[in-house]
Parts: sequence; C-alpha cells; structure tokens
Amino acid sequence: VVEGEVSGELKDLSGRINLNNLIRADGVVTEEVLQFRRLLGIVGVSEADSAGLASALLDWLDADDTPRMPGGAESSWYGSQKTPRRAANGRLAAVAELNQVRGFTPDLVAALTPFVAALPPDTTVNVNTAPAEVLSAVVPGLSLDAARILVAQRSRAWFKDVADFNARLPSQDARPDTSRLATTSRHFLATGRARFGVSTVRMEVLLDRSHRWPDIVWQKLL
Repeated sequence: VVEGEVSGELKDLSGRINLNNLIRADGVVTEEVLQFRRLLGIVGVSEADSAGLASALLDWLDADDTPRMPGGAESSWYGSQKTPRRAANGRLAAVAELNQVRGFTPDLVAALTPFVAALPPDTTVNVNTAPAEVLSAVVPGLSLDAARILVAQRSRAWFKDVADFNARLPSQDARPDTSRLATTSRHFLATGRARFGVSTVRMEVLLDRSHRWPDIVWQKLL
C-alpha cells in the first residue's frame, strides 16, 4: 500500500508593510519610505544606517541606474562585488531578495521578514492583522508599547473600520495616513505540500482576494 498525504497553510500578508509600495513609476512614495525607516528602527537599526538601507532598496526598485545618497547602489556597485550581479531595477519578487541588496545582512532580513511583504504595489495595511511592530511603523508617533496595547484590545474587539482604529489610538497626535490602512485583508500566501510514497512536492501560491473568488498572482514549486 502506497501512503500519501496533503497539507497546507494560509498566511495573511496584508498585515505587513509592502516593500513594493516604496516607489511608483512617478517617483518615490515618501510616506512609505518613512514607514519602512521606522520599522528599521524598531528592529534595531540606527537612524543613520536606516537612511543608507532605504537608499539601497530604492535603487534596487527604481528603473534608473543612478545611485542615491547616502548608501545607494546600482549595477556599477553590484558588478564589482565578489559575487557580481545587477540591480533588479524592478519590484521585489520575494522578501528573501533583500539578501541581494547592499547593506541587508541575513540577520537583518530575518528580523524584517515577519513584518514585510513583496506584493503588487499600492496595497494597504490591515490594522486588524498587523503585528504591533507594523502598527508602530505605519502610525507616526505611536510607540511600540502603545501598539502592543492596541493589539491586546483588538483581540477582544476587532476594529470595525479605519475610523474606529483612529478613534482608539491613545493620542490624537498620532495621525496615520488613512488611505494606506484597511480593516480587511486582500493578499494571502497559500503553501501546500503533497507526499505520495517517497515523492514530495511543495508549492506556494500568492492569492489576491479583491474579488469574490481569489485570483492567483503567482505560483511556484519549491
């Protein structure tokens, strides 16, 4: 008798900061960059280092080949490294791609991974599923401790809408850009595993639930 099994997991990605939001065809999205730099500070990066890391990521994402200052890098820099490569000059396909970007160490990428995503651009952050670190990053002036209190309150009563989230902020001085927030999720990562005899297949699928039935953004075998 040949035995087999199928298992899977669904992970909400809408409660994370989408790194592909940092730049659009018409230029840098300043508020998204500031959110990312606040997140870098939360995971232990200094203010000076966060500026260089943001520049390097923007250079990786943008279409031109002109390095930003401070800390930027384009294909001229990457091509001179021990393992030569080129800047992507396009969207991140996966968060792990950060390991290729100047200044992003494996430890830093591991620290950021629970809080960031590589999704199609122009997404919002779901404040009902975002961890405290993400809430603190997307709401200027919201401390990490205050964000943790919000998460604890949320576990007893979800935010009904963005207005409800705003009303429950501990300080009226903390005013987020509400156009970048939501209380529902749109993107999910489905991971499946199938085993039949000695053969095993794993697959990841990024789903977009903007319609009644989710669309597949991409899928890949692992």
